[in-house]
Amino acid sequence: GAEGDGRFLRGWYGRETHATRTMRWSAAESQLSLPVVANETYTLTLNVVVPGTALSPQAGLYLDGKRLAAFVAGATTVTAELPPTAAGRVTLKVICNGWIPAQLNQATLDDRTLGVQLSAITLRAKSAGPRVFDANRGAW
Repeated sequence: GAEGDGRFLRGWYGRETHATRTMRWSAAESQLSLPVVANETYTLTLNVVVPGTALSPQAGLYLDGKRLAAFVAGATTVTAELPPTAAGRVTLKVICNGWIPAQLNQATLDDRTLGVQLSAITLRAKSAGPRVFDANRGAW
């Protein structure tokens, strides 16, 4: 949900502000296209909200058709290990049960098909030092 994050996202809804944080909703299937250093192993952490309505037997985070992490109702983080790749970018899929708020709550007119709520992505290479690079701003 931060300024500049759109270049890393496909199939996500626009930025929203809730309390003190910004976030985005996924659809039933959305993508993350993240820059990586070739041949590095990474730990990926997603700060999420996983509503029970988003769960299905297939719900989770996928790389090349393989589920790296399952979604759990009420989860606030999802963590996965990303194997090394020769490419400088990795494309992950968020797959979940799509749900429509207006069908669950008559007080809302929100007819979007939503999935999970995402507020932050952290990629940490196994060989990383203490400095953190903010890809949205392009600054250390």
